[in-house]
Formats: sequence, structure tokens, C-alpha cells
Amino acid sequence: MQPRFFLLAIATLMTAETAFADHMVFQSPSSQSNVWQGYWTSPYLVTDQSVPPSGELLTVYCLDFNHEVAPPNSWDATIRPLDPGDVSLFQYGQSADAWQHYAAAAWLFQQIQALPLNPSLLETEYQVAAWKLFAVDSHKDELNLGITNTVGTFEADVTKLYTDALLAGSSTKTEPGWFVVTTDPAWAAENQNGVPVQEFLIHQDPPPVPEPAAILLLGTVAGLLGLRLRSGRPAQFR
Repeated sequence: MQPRFFLLAIATLMTAETAFADHMVFQSPSSQSNVWQGYWTSPYLVTDQSVPPSGELLTVYCLDFNHEVAPPNSWDATIRPLDPGDVSLFQYGQSADAWQHYAAAAWLFQQIQALPLNPSLLETEYQVAAWKLFAVDSHKDELNLGITNTVGTFEADVTKLYTDALLAGSSTKTEPGWFVVTTDPAWAAENQNGVPVQEFLIHQDPPPVPEPAAILLLGTVAGLLGLRLRSGRPAQFR
């Protein structure tokens, strides 16, 4: 586990409101990405420039078909645990059945992580099913056209994965190890007329739960080192 995510996991034990406000730079698709109907699919590589000394490279999964980001775009974002207590702070947190949809997306991306590297459409089917979870009316036609134009059993497979993911999400109470990267609204207002970049999920395996004395020690060390644990306040771009 990277140091940042270890600390985030520890902080989550102490407060449900923990969030990082970081400067992100989109780098490239990853070796597992595919091109589908002219779109690169997850996972992608993003650098969190706020991690000293020279940034941290993260593997991210896109749940958002409604917005765009591409290399070398950069933006300010918060990183929050994927938790029902924080769902209202996510980009689509005010939509109906928001938690079910975010949990469903995590379920789909978890399946991608388990897939072998190959040029098949299988990874793409999981990605498109995740995009369907959050596609808004103005983008549904475009997404559905791409689905119907893909040969073979793609449309049926995506529909089944979409249904299976919602079923899994409906019974999920928490998603340990998953984090949500959400555009800072203040940055979007200043730099993009209020339009956010895409929202992403990140997965990191949680560390073992430390003993209470270890939690206290880590909190003390974090305070002494001035580590940037912030409570729900997105940083400004400048």
C-alpha cells in the first residue's frame, strides 16, 4: 500500500469526514485499457502531484461517461473513502439510489482487476456497464448507440453485467479499500465554468486494523509531521 492510502485508511477509522484535496494530472491509459467505439476504457494512470516529493502514480477507474479528461489535463479533486456516510459529497451523490450505483461500479471494477491482460472485449463490457450506471439523459443516446453498434453478444453481456452489478450494489453496506476522486467544485467554477472532469474510483487494499495505541501514535506522528489530513474541505486551485 502506498503511504498516502495507508494514512487515509487510518484516518477513516478516526473520522468519517476525512478527505484529501489534491492536484491531479491525467497521464495515460494503462496496459489494461482498450479502445471501444473511439473511447479509451479503464483503468487509466493519474499522478497525484500533492504527494511529496514528486507525486504518486495512481491507477483509476472511470465511472463517468458524461464528462471528459485527457492527457495532460490537470485538476483539483478530493479523495474520499467510498462509504455511505460520504455518498452525498460525490459527484452523483444526490441521484436516486446513489449508494447502490457507486457500490455497483466498485463491484464491476473489482472484476476488471481480476481479469488477465488480453485484447478481448471482456474488460470493455465491465467498463461500459459502469458508464451505464451514471449516464445522464444528454449522454445516454450516445452510449447506447455505441453499445448497439458493437458486434457479437456485447449488448447482452453489458445488460447482464449492469443487472448483476445493481444486485450486488443493493446488498453492499460498505466498500473498504475503494476511494472516490471527485472534482473540486470551486476549481471547476474557476477553470471550467462549473463543469467537472470525470469522476474516478481508486482501489487500495486496506491495512490490518491497528491496535488503539497504534492509532494514537500514528495520530501524534501525523500531527508532528504536518500531514495534510483535511476534513471535507476541497483545496483551491491557486
